[in-house]
Amino acid sequence: MSHWAKSCKNSGKSLGGIWLAWKDYPYHGGRESAYGACIYIRTVADGGAVDVHLLTSKSRVAPLENLKKKKQSIPRLELSSALLLAHVYERVMNNIRINAKAYFWTDSMIVKCWLQSPPSRWKEFVANHVSEIQHITKNGTWNHIAGIDNPADIISRGMTPAQLQCQSHWFRGPNWTFHERVHWPISQHIHEEEIESSVEEKETVVLQAALPSEVFSLRSSMVDLTRLVALIRRFRFNAQVVNRNCRKLGTISSEELDDAVRSLVRLSQEECYPQELIDVARVHHVRSSSRIASLNPRLREGILCVGGRLRHASVSVDRKHPFIVDHRHPLAIVIARYYHQKLFHARQQLTISTMRERFWPTSVRNLVRKVIHSCVACFRTKPKVHEQLMADLPPERVTPCAPFQRVEVDYCGPLYVIYPHRKRQPVKCFVAIYVCLVTKAVHLELVADLTTQAFLASLKRFAARRGKPDLIMCDNAKNFVGAKRELDELCSLFLNQQFRDIVEQETASEDIQFQFIPARSPNFGGLWESAVKSFKAHNRFPQSDLRRDVDPWQKIQHNTQELWKKWTRQYLSELQSRTKWTQQKDNVAVGTMVVLKEENLPPLKWLLGRVTKVHHGPDGNIRVVDVGTTNGNYTRGISKICILPIRDNSNLSSEETAEAGRPPHTTGVHQDANRNHRRPWGLRFRIFIEDNSACSKYPIRKKQFQSSSKIIQPAK
Repeated sequence: MSHWAKSCKNSGKSLGGIWLAWKDYPYHGGRESAYGACIYIRTVADGGAVDVHLLTSKSRVAPLENLKKKKQSIPRLELSSALLLAHVYERVMNNIRINAKAYFWTDSMIVKCWLQSPPSRWKEFVANHVSEIQHITKNGTWNHIAGIDNPADIISRGMTPAQLQCQSHWFRGPNWTFHERVHWPISQHIHEEEIESSVEEKETVVLQAALPSEVFSLRSSMVDLTRLVALIRRFRFNAQVVNRNCRKLGTISSEELDDAVRSLVRLSQEECYPQELIDVARVHHVRSSSRIASLNPRLREGILCVGGRLRHASVSVDRKHPFIVDHRHPLAIVIARYYHQKLFHARQQLTISTMRERFWPTSVRNLVRKVIHSCVACFRTKPKVHEQLMADLPPERVTPCAPFQRVEVDYCGPLYVIYPHRKRQPVKCFVAIYVCLVTKAVHLELVADLTTQAFLASLKRFAARRGKPDLIMCDNAKNFVGAKRELDELCSLFLNQQFRDIVEQETASEDIQFQFIPARSPNFGGLWESAVKSFKAHNRFPQSDLRRDVDPWQKIQHNTQELWKKWTRQYLSELQSRTKWTQQKDNVAVGTMVVLKEENLPPLKWLLGRVTKVHHGPDGNIRVVDVGTTNGNYTRGISKICILPIRDNSNLSSEETAEAGRPPHTTGVHQDANRNHRRPWGLRFRIFIEDNSACSKYPIRKKQFQSSSKIIQPAK
């Protein structure tokens, strides 16, 4: 095809357009047999001569009839042939690669109607076919022609070779394709009422969701919300002219608070169970399909209550017939949080049993579980550290090199050494453990004290024995903080900035790169931590005298080669698997509120902080963050921070996703509902009262609020 396109350009012809036709629902022997599609190329020479030739065609056998399944309809077969045409057109365009206008022709008005409508309007089969056809043929136009002018009809009906020789319109297309485009058939306007395209139309059910009233977002505490509604109800009562001589003053009474609670429950039920309220008021029971049919609800003071089976129990009326509250309504979360905090952050079962003495939320276990998981106080008593997918091994671990060319160093101790002199006191010392990053070989050096000079002396002895290393990685030593006085000395040594500067200057002069891992992150140096553990276990038993045999040079070289072969074939492959942290987690976002984990402090005394900076790894994941606290800034690994389950962290996560396109940390929990619904202070709000004898509105200097009289109307 590409050679044909080049020949057209060389002969002075211009590709005026691609003309396509198809036919799909022939009748052969009284049933549908096949469908097909064909493609024609129309070229226009410089002199205006038009030439049309058949380029390619494709046919398919119609699906066989299945007695168990529904018979394939003719419009669906027509749509299948349209999809076949689109696939053939796509293959042609990938081979020719020309910029030509495409015209698609069909003799089916139903298919043309389907293709002119959005795919979501139709059922699954039609929607999938229409979507793919529209995507492939987006640069062309679909038109309608009569069946007698459709050359693809020959594909579906079949024809002998002798008959095909006389069919000029099969090889050259219809006669009107040689004329100007203004003389081509004009597609008629489609009236959907006149065709049967609606057979495949998907039934759409529109449900109008009622949003909760704004009064539930004004306060997040049950006590504050109840007092606010009680004040609103008192204001309405005092504003009426008939109550001028009996106004309610002073503190809010318990009766007013109870009426406020009933008003809130009644409003929530009108939003969640409108049909149930009507059914119980009329026929004294709800429909069997209702979500609360198993509770046998009944009306008490205009409120749906649990009918239950405790009518003869010697308990209060509220416990016999508690108020029904939908667990998806904001009031249910406020009630569950109130009882959880009232019982001093009780667990699930105690919170449920206490709450059911007056309220009966649906799906109560899921509701209480969500409230407990979103409680910051409960989270701080049992925090969970953040995790991330275990990082890939750095190049220093997987690239072969000479032993001890790249090492990690750590201190172990203290130990006590007794010199052979008589009556000498034990002397405290330490052991510097050098671990090869490639071969895991271990070199031990005895260090007299924790001074900088003693460490540099051990480093020089190590270099003299094993050779000068190119890279040295060191622990930040904050993990040595403990109760013992000796470990405090280790901590102060590695935290001393002067020590770090001297070590880095000394090693830089020898072309040695010195690196420190994040503080209190032993998982960044698991190799040397494992060596320290092995040394401590090995040091418990008496050591035997080790004798070395001097092997010939050839044997040493052979053993060295065998060692590196086994290292490449066996050891390197064992590093593939991740023993933990096997799942990809959401990254921490800047501004996230966290708790810094301290090994030797109770969780409630851990510092609160906010992430000020994140450090991306080579794979884009964040495993080290900078946290700002009241005591200063700290650099910590994510295994030492606990992300608080508050809504601010979720909002930061959404912004991080929109900006960076990476999966941030999301907790999916709920916090103080008042924080996101807080309005500017000082705005005035008006309460509209349905009372002809009083003024229609009264301004109050509070937050902006507007509500119907259903909330503040007293119970009848």
